[in-house]
Amino acid sequence: MKQFIWIFLIGFYWLNAQEESLKSYTKSTALGVHTYTFGWGFDFHQTFKVSEKKEHIFKLDIASLKNKNESRNPSIYRDQGGKAYIYGKTNYAYNLSLTYGQQWCLIPKRNINHVSFKMGLSGGIAFVILKPYFVEVINSQLSRIEVDQYSSAKYTVNDIVGESDFFQGFDRLKMVQGLRIKLHTAIDIGKEKFLVRAIYTGTQVDFFSQRPQVMDTTYNPQFFFSLFLGFMIGNNY
Repeated sequence: MKQFIWIFLIGFYWLNAQEESLKSYTKSTALGVHTYTFGWGFDFHQTFKVSEKKEHIFKLDIASLKNKNESRNPSIYRDQGGKAYIYGKTNYAYNLSLTYGQQWCLIPKRNINHVSFKMGLSGGIAFVILKPYFVEVINSQLSRIEVDQYSSAKYTVNDIVGESDFFQGFDRLKMVQGLRIKLHTAIDIGKEKFLVRAIYTGTQVDFFSQRPQVMDTTYNPQFFFSLFLGFMIGNNY
C-alpha cells in the first residue's frame, strides 16, 4: 500500500512538473512556407505570450502575386531557341506584408496531448513590389534580337522570341501600398515542449491603393480575397 502511495505521489508530481514546463516559455519564433490562391511564399512569425490563452503575434511575409489569367505560351521561334513566356504579362508582382494581431489558444498542449490548436486575427500594411517582365523581341529594322518590357502597344506574338533573364529590371522596381486583414488557425504538432511544428491555414484580404499592373491589357484586381495553407517550424523560449 505504501509503495502504491509513493508511486502515485511521484507520478502526480511528475505530471505537474511536466504541466508547468509546458507553460514555461514566453515567446516563440518560427519560419514558414505557404501556398495561397495567388501564389506561394515565405513568412516569419513572432509571438509574445500574454497569458496561457492569449498571445500577441507579429507576421512578416513575402509571396508571389499572380493574375489568375496568366498562362505560359510556347514561342513560335522555339525551333530557333525561343523560350516559353507569359503573353500579356508586363510585371512580376510580389506581395510583402507586416501584420500584428492576437492569437488565442483554444486547445493547449498537455502531458498526454502534444497537439495544440490556436486561432488568430491580425491586420496591417501590405505592399506589392512590381518588377518589369522582360521578353526578347525581334527588331526587324535592325535585324537583331533586343530585350524589352512587354507592351501590347509595341509587340505581338510574332515579335516575341521568348522570356528574357529574370534578373533584369531590378533598377526599375515600383511599389503599390495597401492594407491586409488575416484570419488564421494553427495546429502545433511539435512533440517537444520547446518546438514549434505547426500547420496553419486561413483567409486573408488585401486591398491596394491602385490596381497592381501585372498584366498589360487583362483586368488587374485591386481587391484580393484568398485562402492559404502553410507549415512553420521554430522554437518556444
